[in-house]
Amino acid sequence: MALMLRSSARFLRPTVLRQSCILARSLPMATAADSKKEDFFKKNERLKRPMSPFLLTYKFEFPALLSGSHRVTGVIMTTGTTIFALCALGLPEGLEHYVNVIKGWELPRPFIFTCKTLLAWPVCYHGLNGLRHLFWDIGKGFEIKTLYKTGTVVGSLATLLAIAAAYYL
Repeated sequence: MALMLRSSARFLRPTVLRQSCILARSLPMATAADSKKEDFFKKNERLKRPMSPFLLTYKFEFPALLSGSHRVTGVIMTTGTTIFALCALGLPEGLEHYVNVIKGWELPRPFIFTCKTLLAWPVCYHGLNGLRHLFWDIGKGFEIKTLYKTGTVVGSLATLLAIAAAYYL
């Protein structure tokens, strides 16, 4: 075995192994992107253009606020559902036990009602705003006036539905 390796080393010398035709013909290339990037920044400096503005320099319009809250409620519900499912799998007792523990704390009714409303609001808002998005998918409700009206209706209805759900459940 050692003899085979020693004899094969003679054939694998760098002089015997030639570069492939691809590597032999390849040449280093330089792009003009670096020089254009410098020109871009010099031009912006010369014209006294500001750098990219921070998000808070823009005025938050109502539709942007609604869009952001739709995304945030989606993240809240996903995170809450995941945590609840993991806790349900990992905790030793059943759900009834933990509900009874919370009832044993004898929390004031207004506090419980507020917590239930805060838990129900993201679900109501995200669902109603999802319906609004479905109307957009069919091409209705894109006018600015309609955007503001439907946004107000969605927020108001979500609040009313959350209060009703907290009261009746």
